[in-house]
Amino acid sequence: MSFQVKLTESELNIIYSSLHYLTRGQEKLLNAQYGSVPALHDKIAELLMNTNVTTRHGGDMDAL
Repeated sequence: MSFQVKLTESELNIIYSSLHYLTRGQEKLLNAQYGSVPALHDKIAELLMNTNVTTRHGGDMDAL
């Protein structure tokens, strides 16, 4: 099933950041129930790189 949801850049960054803190067990569960966590991570990273996202320090994502 596929659907669309509008997210702000901040919301997308929260999801992206949270993927870095998954335990192995959580990642296995998500992989089994919903699909590849690494693929989701890569897809979100690509979306963030293609936007004009700025950090709270005022720099762009390329500066990180």
